[in-house]
Amino acid sequence: MGEDHRQNAPAGGERGARLWRLILVIGLAGWLLGLGLAGFCWWEGRRAENAFEAVWAKALDEESSGASVFRMRLDPRHPHVYTLTPLLTSTLDWPQGPLPEAQDLKVKALAGLNLEAAQKLYFRVRGHDGVSIFIQGEPLFDQWRAYPQTIDARFSQEVPAGYLLLEVDYLKANPKSGLMVEIRDEAGRPVDLFPLKPEVDVAAWLAKRASRDAWQKRALHALGLALLLGLLPLVWSLIRDPQWVADLWDRLQPLAPGFWAGLCLAMLAQMGRLLSTQQGDDLLPMLGVPLACGLAGGLLLALARRVLGQRRLEVWRAVYLAHEALILPGAAFLFYAAYVTWAIHGLGGYVPHAYLEAPWDALQYKDIALNWYHLTYTDTGGVTGNYPWHMLLPLLGRLWLWLGVEINWAMLLVVWPAALATFYLIFRLAAELYGVHAARWSLAALACYPASWFMLIGFPYSLAMALGLGYFLAVRSRHLVWAVVLGYLLGMTYITSVLAAAMPLFMLAPAIRRAPDPWPELRYLLVVSAAPVLGLLTFCFHHWVMFGNFLLPVTGHEMWGRRAALPWPTIPRP
Repeated sequence: MGEDHRQNAPAGGERGARLWRLILVIGLAGWLLGLGLAGFCWWEGRRAENAFEAVWAKALDEESSGASVFRMRLDPRHPHVYTLTPLLTSTLDWPQGPLPEAQDLKVKALAGLNLEAAQKLYFRVRGHDGVSIFIQGEPLFDQWRAYPQTIDARFSQEVPAGYLLLEVDYLKANPKSGLMVEIRDEAGRPVDLFPLKPEVDVAAWLAKRASRDAWQKRALHALGLALLLGLLPLVWSLIRDPQWVADLWDRLQPLAPGFWAGLCLAMLAQMGRLLSTQQGDDLLPMLGVPLACGLAGGLLLALARRVLGQRRLEVWRAVYLAHEALILPGAAFLFYAAYVTWAIHGLGGYVPHAYLEAPWDALQYKDIALNWYHLTYTDTGGVTGNYPWHMLLPLLGRLWLWLGVEINWAMLLVVWPAALATFYLIFRLAAELYGVHAARWSLAALACYPASWFMLIGFPYSLAMALGLGYFLAVRSRHLVWAVVLGYLLGMTYITSVLAAAMPLFMLAPAIRRAPDPWPELRYLLVVSAAPVLGLLTFCFHHWVMFGNFLLPVTGHEMWGRRAALPWPTIPRP
C-alpha cells in the first residue's frame, strides 16, 4: 500500500506543476490582453471625444439666447432609443407654457454656457412631475414624481471655465404642469444661455458623447481585467500555503473594524449619489469605491495602532465599552440624521423645506396644531376637515407654539427628540433582552430601514415608537407610574396603539400563573393595560364633546368612502 502511494505521488505533483504553469500562462496572457484592450479603448475614446468636441465647438448660436427645446419620443423600431424633434427656442421658464397643453410630453432642453472663470453656479428648480438636469453630461439633479406634486429645490455646483453644455429633461405629465429653472453665478447674476444652431444634428451629436463615455468605461474595465488576471498567479501561490493564510487572518482580524467602517460609509455615500442618478448598475463605482475605502479604513486603523500603541487603544476601548449605552445610540442617531439630510440635499432637495414643510399627513398635523380640529359638511354630502388625525403630536406642537416657536420648528421639536429617544430606548431594550451585540444590530436595523426617514418629519412615528418602547420597559421593570403615564400618552398617539394594552398580558401571564396569590399581579396587569385604552378614550371623548360623535376618531375615514378590509395593509392610517 505504501508502494502504491509512492507511485501516485509523482503523478499528483506533475498535475500540480501543470496547473501552476497553466495559471501562470493565463495570468500573463490576461495581463497583456487587458493592457492591450485598455489601450485600444482609450484610443477609441479619444477619437470619440475629439469628434464630440469638434461638433460642440461650432454648435452654439451665441447671437441668440435661450435653450433649444426638443420633443422626445421613443423610436418604435428601437424601443430604448429616443428621437428628438425640434419644438422651440425658449428660456427655461415654462410655468404652464410655451409647451403644448398636453400630458405625457417629454422634452429635452439643450443650451450652452460660456463662463470666463471657474466658479460655483446656483440653481433653483420649480415645477411638477419629473426633472433631470445635467452639466457636461454629469447629473446634477433628478426628481421624478409618481403623481403631480410641486418641486421646489435649490442646489449649487462647482463648474470649470469655458463652454459648458446644459441639459434639462422634463416630463410634463399633466396639461397644467410646468417648469422653471433659474441659474445664477456667484455674484447673483442670471447666467446667459445660448441655443444650438438649427443645422446641428443633435441626435448624432449626443450619440458621439455616449460613444465617448462607453469607450472610457470599457478602458477602465479592461484595466481591471488586466489587474485581476495579472495577480492570479500570485494569489494562487499564496492561498496554497496554509500557514500564510493563517498568518494573514491573524493580522487582518484586528483591522476588521476599520475596514467595515470605511466600506459602510462609502457604500452609503455611493448609494445616495449613484442610485439617485440612475447609475446604480455601474459596479465599478458602486462596489469598487466602497471596497477601496474599506481597505483605506483598515490601513488607517493599522497606522493608529502603530502611532498610538495597542495599550492606549485598549484603554480608549475600555472607556467606550463602559459608556457604550450613552455614546453609541446618540452617535448612531446623529450619523443617521446627517446621512438623511445629506441624501435629501444630494437628490436636489431643499433640506429645510424637506423637514419643515413635509407633505402629506404632516400638513394635517400642522393644521391641527395651528387651528385645532375642524369638520365641515359640504352641500353635496361630503366632509372636509382634519378630524381623523391623531391628537398627541399636534397637541405637543401646539404647546411649543404657545411658547412662541414657529409652527414648523415646533413640530420638529417634538419629532426629533422622540426619534433620539427611540434610538436610546431600542438599544437599552435589546441589550436587556438579548445582549449588547443584538443592541448594536438593532440600532443598525433602525437606521437602515428604508422608511426610517419618516421619523424625522412631521409624522407621529418616532413619538409612537419612543412611547411604545418606554411603556414596554416600564411594564417590564414594574415602574407603575411610568407605565401608566407612557401607556396613556401612547394611546393618544395612534388609534392602533391601543393594541399595546395586550403586551402586559403576555409579559405577566407566567408570573400570575406561578404566584400563590395572583391578585396583586392581576391588579398590576389591569392598571397598566388600561392606560393605552384610556388614552384612546380621551381622544374619542374630545371628539364627542366637539363634534357629537364618540367614535369619530375610529370611523372618520369612512366618511370619505374608505373602510378597513382584508388584507389588513389596506387599512388607512391617517
